[in-house]
Amino acid sequence: MSSCNSYCISYDRNKIIKKYGKNYQIHLNHSSIDFMNVYLDKENIKKITVNKNSKLVEIQSVLEPKYLLLAELNLDSLSKRPGFGKNKIESLILNGEIVSDEQMKNTKIEISAITNIQLLTQEQMNNSINCRMAIGDFFLINTKQ
Repeated sequence: MSSCNSYCISYDRNKIIKKYGKNYQIHLNHSSIDFMNVYLDKENIKKITVNKNSKLVEIQSVLEPKYLLLAELNLDSLSKRPGFGKNKIESLILNGEIVSDEQMKNTKIEISAITNIQLLTQEQMNNSINCRMAIGDFFLINTKQ
């Protein structure tokens, strides 16, 4: 009895991280990526192949992804623009999770995967149900899940 060495899977970022993130290399269009810090647009995924022998997940995209690099965001300058809050931006929140300074350096988001960008002001946060008083504004980014 023999088993297949490779098989195709559908794109589900969380399942890929959980099942393959630690023991497999993950490539996008034949180049190694730090998948923990990359957010792809599932609509731009052509095929995902898992090879059990080589411990490789190969993601092929339809088009070459274009990224928003979080390291290039200047959050302090955003808080000084008209129409944005007057306070310093306290945190960047990506899909409901606070992004650490270390994650900011390495995280990139495929632009077409972004569904919403929003500034939540200190006043809005303090008027919501929250366990602590906000000392600044929050910059929110949501992506396709």
